[in-house]
This record gives sequence, structure tokens and C-alpha cells, in this order.
Amino acid sequence: MTTRTILTDLRAYIDDLVPGYAVKYFRWTDADETSEGPFVMMRFPGSGNSDPLLQRIDVLLTLVQQPTGAVSGHDAMAAIARRIRGGGGQGSVLRFEVLSEPAGPMYLENGRPVWVMDVRCYTEGN
Repeated sequence: MTTRTILTDLRAYIDDLVPGYAVKYFRWTDADETSEGPFVMMRFPGSGNSDPLLQRIDVLLTLVQQPTGAVSGHDAMAAIARRIRGGGGQGSVLRFEVLSEPAGPMYLENGRPVWVMDVRCYTEGN
């Protein structure tokens, strides 16, 4: 299992909650900010810990919507948080956990609303 696998497992876990959203890993570019469609970005903030039995790897989930999509973006992030709070895992991730409630919207200079949430991913230790 690689850390990239954790991101793809998280994507699979929430994919049906963000139809029409592009998925970005690690970063977005200026072109993404000016694109027409919404997107979700996943990256590792560098927090979490592990022991021989269990890894606790944190993922920063960022959702960026179109300027007129503040309500639908809020609803999408709330649905993601509800699903994760409900328990469960996907692939190599034994369980997901909401570490911080969704924050946002914050707005980019071009008017696009942004939400962020920290998600802890539990996997077997290495």
C-alpha cells in the first residue's frame, strides 16, 4: 500500500457524492481556478502518526465550486462529512474519521467558494 493508494481509496469512498467534480491530487493550478467545473483536491498535510499495528494518515480534502455554487458546494461537503462520520472504510483504508469539521466557504479572488476538511485514514501498520 502506498500513500497514493489512500487518496484513491478516499476518492472511491466519496465519489458518488461529488458527481461532476474533477479530482486533483496534491495541487491545483491557475488553469484549474479559471476552469468552468468544480473540483476536489486531496493532499497530505503532514499530520498523523503510526505504530507497528496502525497508521493514522491525515488527508486535507479541499472542495472548490463555481462562483454560483456556494449552496451546492456546502451540501456536497456536508454529505462527505456525514458519510465519513457514519464509519466505514474502502480498499486499504480500514476506517475514515473526520478530524475537523468542514470550514468554509472561503473565497478565491475569482469568486469561487472553497471548503476544507481534515480526514484521518486508518490503515494497517508497516
